Amino acid sequence: MPVSTTGFGDCHRRPYGRSYGQQHRILHKPSLFDLHGLVWNGPTPGERCEVFISHIPRDTYEDLLIPLFSSVGPLWEFRLMMNFSGQNRGFAYAKYGTPALATDAIHKLNGYMLEPKCHLCVRHSTEKRHLCIENLPAATKPEDLMKVLRHLAQGVERVSLKTGPGIEGVSAIVAFSSHYTASMAKRDLVA
Repeated sequence: MPVSTTGFGDCHRRPYGRSYGQQHRILHKPSLFDLHGLVWNGPTPGERCEVFISHIPRDTYEDLLIPLFSSVGPLWEFRLMMNFSGQNRGFAYAKYGTPALATDAIHKLNGYMLEPKCHLCVRHSTEKRHLCIENLPAATKPEDLMKVLRHLAQGVERVSLKTGPGIEGVSAIVAFSSHYTASMAKRDLVA
């Protein structure tokens, strides 16, 4: 995924990494800096560090949203969901370094009025980090499947096998390091 060290629009005079997906724009761990110029010294954020933001006006973009969500604390990542015409889809995700900062963002910004009659809805995000692979041969071993999956996709953390009534063959639950790596693996494995 390409990452740039230039700002995202003229309003950001900070070195944000950016990349474009088909339906979203991602601003990555702002080149290890937040809007106040502080160096990111923490580990990669874990669970419950991301918030889901909805009710975003369609003509609102990163130039307003990133400073607002950075006012709570340093952002690790900000993803604004877009349609193919370049208009935002009305929702985004902000990832902080700790669950406490994410909770602070919810308390401070849920109900925040961006414009008259438009209040943001901010709540914890549910990161879907698991994929299920069904109908595997009965002789499948988790360590063998893990080797194959790690060769085909990034971010594979563990594999659990399931068998039993109503399950044909063996099913595997594959845990990934993030929602993004699970999404990319699904795209690559289904294609």
